[in-house]
Amino acid sequence: MFLCYNLAMKKFLSIIFIGVMCFSLVSCSFKKQTGEPAEDVSAKPVAEIDAAEAYDDVKKGDWFEESVTWAVNEGISEPAKPTTFGVNDSMSKQDIILYLWKAAGSPGAVVSAKTVPASDPDSDINKAIDWALEEGVVESKAECKSTDIASRLDAIEFMWNEADKPEVTGVVEFDDAKGISSVNWARSKFITFGTGNNKFSPDMDCSKSHIVTFLFRAK
Repeated sequence: MFLCYNLAMKKFLSIIFIGVMCFSLVSCSFKKQTGEPAEDVSAKPVAEIDAAEAYDDVKKGDWFEESVTWAVNEGISEPAKPTTFGVNDSMSKQDIILYLWKAAGSPGAVVSAKTVPASDPDSDINKAIDWALEEGVVESKAECKSTDIASRLDAIEFMWNEADKPEVTGVVEFDDAKGISSVNWARSKFITFGTGNNKFSPDMDCSKSHIVTFLFRAK
């Protein structure tokens, strides 16, 4: 009788074991069919660049520190070198328009795995110029010559044009920019605080740090 009991128990355990194995195989097969990954690599967050840590010309507390960090992480600007942002680099009018276009969400951009050459109508710069003409940021392509260095006033004028040239009143004007509507608008929106001593310095070259700061404050 004991022998019969032992055989019956072994048979029972064998059936249980087979059942467990079958369930495991079906479960694994179902997961594979549904495409459930073992590890979702795509869900890993992309590390945000801290400009003060990444670039040797950006220090903690610099007036442009936060703006540079924002511009790089948003894809609006790129560093001049791997470890240098180029905060004092002068910007051309074409550069300003490209930055404005990117800050507006790069409308009409062509998504491609390859870099589109600047001579191609679908290149970023040509899309940016087309957008600038459509939006009234510029009146002609002649304003977008890459050799023309943009002034601080040029940058603010382009931004003001994009905003449909709003007129503001009651603004304390900069001593060197009296009667300039675009500058008054920018000051009323806290886009610019001037260069000190109630000066705007309209003729000063627009540097990379200036334009990314203007755009950051305007967002």
